[in-house]
Amino acid sequence: MSDVAPEIDPSWLNDRTDFQKNFVSGLLNSLGLRLSYRLEHEDDGRPLVVTDWTPEDAHVGFPGVAHGGLIAAVLDDVMGRVAVLKRRWVVTARMEVRYRDGEALAGLRRVFAIWALTRPVGGTPPGQHFTAGARPKCQPSPWGASSKPSPSWRTR
Repeated sequence: MSDVAPEIDPSWLNDRTDFQKNFVSGLLNSLGLRLSYRLEHEDDGRPLVVTDWTPEDAHVGFPGVAHGGLIAAVLDDVMGRVAVLKRRWVVTARMEVRYRDGEALAGLRRVFAIWALTRPVGGTPPGQHFTAGARPKCQPSPWGASSKPSPSWRTR
């Protein structure tokens, strides 16, 4: 955690400029999800960027199931917001999402991201990446994402 700026202003997590057109979090995007982010901490003190999302009927992929592309968009956006903890703005170069099952439309989802250190896997140099996941209330989530293929992605 030493390389994450703990004194970050939580207001940096949300766009309050005149733009605000981001599909996931832009408050001025009438077709978007309009999600808002907040800073929380793991039990061990590591910072998390968190948002809450309830998929609605307009977010359907198949009857009663949220569209996987929208799930990926939310995960991508929360991973991008965690870069603010290092005072960086980033874009996604590569993202892998592992869906375990279809995500029902009903119910609030807590979507979060952390900055994680990676270990070399198959000759890949060590580095840093974003890890994101989601958790519905009272049941495990069927999806999670990582900006690099890595066994360290997780859901909470």
